[in-house]
Amino acid sequence: RGGACYGNGTCNAGLECKSGQCRKKKKKKQPKEEKKPKAGASGGSCYSNGTCDAGLACDRGRCGPPMVRVPAGKFRMGSTSGGSDEKPVHEVYVSGFFIDTYEVTVEEYQACMKAGACSRPQKTHKDYKWYNHGASGRSKHPINGVNWFQAKAYCEWAGKRLPTEAEWEKAARGTEGRTYPWGDEEPSCRVAVMKDADGVLGCGRDSTWPVGSKPGGVSPYGAYDMVGNVWEWTADWYDADAYKSSSSRDPTGPVRGSKRVFRGGSWADTGSSLRGAYRLHYAPGFAHVVLGLR
Repeated sequence: RGGACYGNGTCNAGLECKSGQCRKKKKKKQPKEEKKPKAGASGGSCYSNGTCDAGLACDRGRCGPPMVRVPAGKFRMGSTSGGSDEKPVHEVYVSGFFIDTYEVTVEEYQACMKAGACSRPQKTHKDYKWYNHGASGRSKHPINGVNWFQAKAYCEWAGKRLPTEAEWEKAARGTEGRTYPWGDEEPSCRVAVMKDADGVLGCGRDSTWPVGSKPGGVSPYGAYDMVGNVWEWTADWYDADAYKSSSSRDPTGPVRGSKRVFRGGSWADTGSSLRGAYRLHYAPGFAHVVLGLR
């Protein structure tokens, strides 16, 4: 080792000839095997009888969060009383689709991380108390602190995708033109995880709640927390004038942009920002305590 190679370009056993000198052979690194979730767990295969662990559903042989079906049909998208980017109100036909019953939880996102398909949230409990990843007792809370790219990666790992703005709004409001998922009654802590009447965040808890904690606020199709708890990333780029030229059938938003849309309000919001038609937007690399995904 360290000496010159033999004339025929070889070295003693266990060594290799590099640039005329004998050196120790480097072991080839083996690619890490993807950790597969256990059967019945989130991301794992279904049990032989077609079931999964509690709170999960079997879809195409894989266990994951339960979903609700939103049937094909028309609805009126936008609002006459909201911001200029919610106008004009226009009729949209949306093909039938499924959407998760609940927001993606901390434990579900962690399953994606263990599988090697998701990266650590951009912000965690170590950064601030309001972030859920790494916080004790919050495995059933919605994941927050994830940017748009991380949200997209999770959906792809789960065999799904982020909803378009049109899909999200229809799932939240239905076809009756509801202001909120539950109807037109003003938001309160009876129906949503929000800033309470005393101005305390998270209905007095100063945090998010476990998903599905407000059955009084369920959407027409059975989806929970469509408003409140955390804002939810959608697939669409943002354009303030998008509705003026939007397709009337399965719109997917602008072809390009600099900001992505998120919907639904959060545990730190109240009033108009909890309306089903309200639009908010930020750069896709943005992450925050009030922002998650479905």
